[in-house]
Amino acid sequence: MAVHDEGLVNEVTDSPSQHASADIRTSGQRLLRFWVLSLVADGPRYGYQIHGAICATGGMDFASNGHVYRTLRQLERTGATVSYWDTAPSGGPPRRMYELTSYGKRELERYRAGMAELVQLIRHITRLGHCTTLEA
Repeated sequence: MAVHDEGLVNEVTDSPSQHASADIRTSGQRLLRFWVLSLVADGPRYGYQIHGAICATGGMDFASNGHVYRTLRQLERTGATVSYWDTAPSGGPPRRMYELTSYGKRELERYRAGMAELVQLIRHITRLGHCTTLEA
């Protein structure tokens, strides 16, 4: 069920599972900023390398290469990262490397604190027995 612009609920075309899937994708895309910051905090990285690290952990459902590069550009525009061109030691093509700025480090710490609170909340809810599909 969804409330459309007219304020009407369409019970025929909108199912709860459709909205749950959309909510999960949206949450995942919001987490991508935190994830990218976390990866870049480990040291300079390039976009394809970041995307590969995310895919290796199963995050490719919501983090296409395009999502990663858009996130990297947004982080640079906001001052959370800086980038520079670096040539590969093997003589390969130049790569745009990304590093955290001091602002990016502070933003990452804020995200980490928020994630810690969220994890505690999820654990509390699952202990109450209201969520049977999540493990604490």
